[in-house]
Amino acid sequence: NISYSLDFDSTSTLQKLKSSIARPVKVHETGGDFTQQLADYLQDHPYIKKDFTLSQMSFDLKIPERTLSAYFNMDLNKTFGEWKNDLRIEYVVQLINTGHAERYTIEALASNAGFLSRSKFIDAFKVRIGQTPSAYIKSKKAWRNLRQAFRTTYFILNSRNFSSRTFRNTLFIQANFLVIIFLFTTNQS
Repeated sequence: NISYSLDFDSTSTLQKLKSSIARPVKVHETGGDFTQQLADYLQDHPYIKKDFTLSQMSFDLKIPERTLSAYFNMDLNKTFGEWKNDLRIEYVVQLINTGHAERYTIEALASNAGFLSRSKFIDAFKVRIGQTPSAYIKSKKAWRNLRQAFRTTYFILNSRNFSSRTFRNTLFIQANFLVIIFLFTTNQS
């Protein structure tokens, strides 16, 4: 004779299953609760995963797909795909602006942001930012270099050991020249 015993913990398997099923939520009625829930969910950047879908988001948030879709279409006036690409591009722009993207290729940036191809990434970037990722990176790098040059010039001009008026005028001319070069190079790309 073989006997088996079932060992149930305080929460039954049925309760666990029920809690994983999407519950009806009306976005308009929950207002701030839904907005906070969405903001908390987006903290982990789930949208940069290549397999991020409306179904996955629905499952994770336990909100029906229909409700999420209505939220995107009616409240945000965009599709889920447009919203997802906006977040992905925003993520890449943040990487570029903080200088973390300089060591990556365009393909690596696209892949890290969840895009399936380089061309889809470039197209989405152009639509949202108005220029290609390469041009945007180049302009941000030029701005960083210009800021550094101005900081150096400012430091020299304000140093206590600085006394030569001719040298000071030369630095002002160099600073103006840097601005002209920067404006010319950014207008060329």
